[in-house]
Amino acid sequence: MAPLHVTPSSSSSSSPASSSRSSTSPSSSRLFISVLPSLIWLIAGFYLGGLHSSLYGLQTRPTEDSAGEESKERRQRQQQLQKENDQLRDRVSSQRCHENEARSTSATAGINTNCGSSTTSSTASSTGTPGGPHRLGVPVLAESQSSSTIPTAMTVWTSNIKSIHAASQLLPNDRRYQFHDFTAQVLHLVSPKLPHSIQTLPTDWVKVRRIMDVAYRRYEYLKNGDGIGGTNDNGSNGNGNNGSPPPPPPVRMVVVGGSVLVGRNCRALTAELSIRDVRMPNRECNWAHRLQLFLDAMFGGHGRVIEIVKLALGGTNTGVGSMIWDYTLLPSEETRHADIILNAYSTNDMHVLTVLEAAFGNITIRDKVFEMTQGFVRTTMRRKPCDTEPPLVIHMDDYLGKPCDTEPSLVIHMDDYLGNEQRQIWSTTELMQGVNVLANYYGFASISYSNMMRQLVYADTREEWFSPKGWYPTEEGPMDREIHPGMGMHLTAAWTVAYNLLHGVTTYCSMEPWYEEHPRSDATTTTTNTGTSTNDITTVRNRMQDYGASFMSTEVPLTGYKSEIRGKPKVRPPGLPPILTKHLKLDDVSALWQSQSEAEDRELAAVDCATRDPNYTRCPFSWVGGLSLAQNNMTWIRQYFQPVVKLDRGWKLIDEGAKVGYIPDGAGRPMVLEFALLPQPITTIALFTMRSYGEKWADSQLKVDTEYRRGTSAGSGNGGWTRMTTSRFIGYHAKNTSEIYTETIQLPTRLETGDALRVTYSLERGSTFKVMGIAVCS
Repeated sequence: MAPLHVTPSSSSSSSPASSSRSSTSPSSSRLFISVLPSLIWLIAGFYLGGLHSSLYGLQTRPTEDSAGEESKERRQRQQQLQKENDQLRDRVSSQRCHENEARSTSATAGINTNCGSSTTSSTASSTGTPGGPHRLGVPVLAESQSSSTIPTAMTVWTSNIKSIHAASQLLPNDRRYQFHDFTAQVLHLVSPKLPHSIQTLPTDWVKVRRIMDVAYRRYEYLKNGDGIGGTNDNGSNGNGNNGSPPPPPPVRMVVVGGSVLVGRNCRALTAELSIRDVRMPNRECNWAHRLQLFLDAMFGGHGRVIEIVKLALGGTNTGVGSMIWDYTLLPSEETRHADIILNAYSTNDMHVLTVLEAAFGNITIRDKVFEMTQGFVRTTMRRKPCDTEPPLVIHMDDYLGKPCDTEPSLVIHMDDYLGNEQRQIWSTTELMQGVNVLANYYGFASISYSNMMRQLVYADTREEWFSPKGWYPTEEGPMDREIHPGMGMHLTAAWTVAYNLLHGVTTYCSMEPWYEEHPRSDATTTTTNTGTSTNDITTVRNRMQDYGASFMSTEVPLTGYKSEIRGKPKVRPPGLPPILTKHLKLDDVSALWQSQSEAEDRELAAVDCATRDPNYTRCPFSWVGGLSLAQNNMTWIRQYFQPVVKLDRGWKLIDEGAKVGYIPDGAGRPMVLEFALLPQPITTIALFTMRSYGEKWADSQLKVDTEYRRGTSAGSGNGGWTRMTTSRFIGYHAKNTSEIYTETIQLPTRLETGDALRVTYSLERGSTFKVMGIAVCS
C-alpha cells in the first residue's frame, strides 16, 4: 500500500474543481475529513493488528526442548516480526502527526481525501516516512500510483497470509496448533477462490459507513489502552456512571442458523487424527466462534471490536428465524439492535422439512425458499418505531435523525449448501437463484460458500474437507444423506465472511466521495447552509440525486446550458419496495412503493416515542429453548416460568437430543400459565413445538386453550375468565428427523393493559409431545 497520507497539495496552482474543494468550510467538510482517518485506520489497524496476531500465534505455541533449531528459527521470526511491528508503529505515529497537520491547513490547501490509500508528491512524502514504497501490512504499491488507488481485498489478504494463518489458530483449545498443517493446506486451496464467494453488495452504503465508524471508535478506544482490564458481557468496559462517557460499543453482528451453525460434525477430525488433548465442543468449533477469534486477532488482540452473537437452533429454517425477529424473541437488548444480521439458514432451508412444507402448500421448493427468504428480509430490513439502534446513534455526532426513526441493520445472506438433500445439481442451486433475485430487488448483501467451492467438490464428491464425510459412509457404497460438513468447511466459512467484510470496506473506500456532502458549486441552484450535516439514509439518497451537492459537481461543473432535462428519476421512497410476487407489474410498482411508504411514514409518526417505555418489547414474556445459553439452562427456565405456572399436573422440563423443552407425563394432564396484569396490549401467542418420528410420537396431538379476564372482572362467575380459542397441534411427522415448527394463535379479542391471560395446554392424543418455546406478544 502507498503511504497513508492526508496532506496538502504540493502544487501551488489548482484547477477550479480543486479550488472549490479547498474552500470547503469546516462545517460542510467536517464529516468527510473526520471519516477519512477512520477508514484509513480501520484498514491499517485491522491489518497492522495482523502482525500482532502473528506474534500472538507464535508466542502461544510452546517451545519444545527437543526442537532446538525449530525454536531458534521461531524466535528469530518472532524478533523480526517485532522489529517490523516497531517500525510500523513509528510510521503510524508519523502518519497521525502528518494527518493533523493536513487538517489544520484544510481551509486553504487542496486536500486529498481518499479513503484507505493516498499519495503525495515526493516533497510531501519526504516529510512523513523515507521515500520509496512502504509496507503497512499490505503489498508495496509504488509512490507514483494514483492517489485514488485502494488495495483490493485479495491484495490485502494475500500479503497477510501468514498473519491470517496464525489468527486461525483455535485458542485456547488448540494451544500447540496441532491443526497447523491442516489449516495451512485448507487456506492454500481456499484463498484464490474467495472472490467467487462475493454474490451481491448492499445498495445503502451509508450503513457500511456507520458500521465502519463504530468499529473505528471502538478500535481506537481499545488500542489507546482505555479498554485495558477486560470487557463485560456487552463488549464494553464500563457504564459511564462515574461521570465519564460510556465506552464506544463494538459492532454487533448477529448470526442466525441451524445445526450447521451449531457445529455438528465439526470436531470429528480430532478423533480421526487421534488428537486427544484438544477439547473442542461444537459451540467452539463452529465457524461463527472461529470468526470471532479470527477478527479479535486481526485487530491486534487489543479487545473486541466486532462482537458476534450466534443464535443457532438445530432443526430450524429461515421461517423460524423470521418469527424470532418479528416477535423480537432475541435473548438480549444488544442482539435486538444488531448492526449486521447474517442469515445462515441456507442448508436447513433446503432441508427435507422445507421440501415437505412446500409439497403440503402445493408449491415448488424454490418458491417456498423464496417466500421464506423474502419474509425474513422484510422483517429485518423494515423500519420500526422508536428503534434508534443505540450503537449507531449515541456515538454518531453527525446523525441528526428524528428520535423515532430507525436505520435498519445491514442484512447479509450466507449460502453454505452444497447438498445433498437434493441429488440433482440444478435443484441444489435453486436457493441461491431466488436469493440473488431478492438481493438485487431489496439491496442486501449475499455470500456463497457453495458457489466458491462447487467446482472443487464436484470434481471429487468423495473429498471430505469441504463436503460432509457422511456422503459416502463406506468406501465403495452409494451416497447417503448427510448435510453437516466437517472442520474444513467451518474454517473456510469463517474466512469467507471475513473476506467479504474486507471487500465491503475496500469497496466503500473507493466509493466514499459519492456518498459525502460537498459544497454546492453549480450556478443554477442555491441553498442555505445551516452549518449542520445530516447523514441519515433518506438525506443521503436525496443528496445523491442532487448534482449540485455532489462530488461530480466539483469535478465536472454544469454549464447551465440546457441542463434541465425532463424525465430524471425521483428519489426512491424510504420504505421497502412492494412484496415481490409473480403478479407485481411494472405498471403498478412505482405507485405501490410510494403509497406503502407514505402509509408506513404515518404509522411511524403516530408513535409517541417520548412517552413510550424504553424497555418496551413486543413480547413481554418469551422463551425459546436453545436460542441462547441462558434459555437452554434448566435452572434459568424454571425460575423464569415459576411466577406464571398456576397448575402443573405432570409436565417435565427435559434436555433430550440437545433440544430443551416441556413434555407431559401422560394424556389429559394440563399445564396452566396465567399472566396477570398484562403490561401492554396482547394480540398473539407464538408456540415453538417439536415434531418427531417413531412409535413414541405416533398420533401425538397437543390441545391449547386460551382465556382472558378484564382487569375489572375478577371475582365474577368462573373467576371472570372467558374462553377465546381452542387450537390443536400435531407432534408427529413421517420423516426420520426431529424438527422445530412455529405455530401462531391470533386472539380474537384484543387484551388491554391490566387484563389477564390464561393459557392451558394438555396432551390430547398419543403418548408424548414437546413444547420448546412460547411467547405472549402484542
